[in-house]
Amino acid sequence: MIEKKDDFIREILSISQSVVEKEKVDYNVEKFKESFFRQSSHSPENLESMNYIEYGAVRIKYLGNRRVFGLKVKDKDILLSDIIYFLESDEICRIIKNEFPELTVKEIEAVQRVFTIIMSGLECLELDD
Repeated sequence: MIEKKDDFIREILSISQSVVEKEKVDYNVEKFKESFFRQSSHSPENLESMNYIEYGAVRIKYLGNRRVFGLKVKDKDILLSDIIYFLESDEICRIIKNEFPELTVKEIEAVQRVFTIIMSGLECLELDD
């Protein structure tokens, strides 16, 4: 038997679809958190992390102050995708290389890029009228 653990991703996609349809953020926070715990666990670290993450809108200056809806740091205008983007650094690459010496720098950079694209792919962008 194979188990698929995608509850949290499905919940994010559902919230994103709701944003597209309603043009506003409207979701059940407890359902959001529970989907995260179903996909992972109720470990102390996981419980604590959900106190700092939410789905919401952030105005992005380099996009003409349009809103991007997605996972963000709670009560801050910082998207998780922006944080993941900054993890695409030489310093992080070196740390990963030390842990996984069989990987090439190009392979590590590819993995880092894929994570950035996955995170940004869970977002919705407000379009110009």
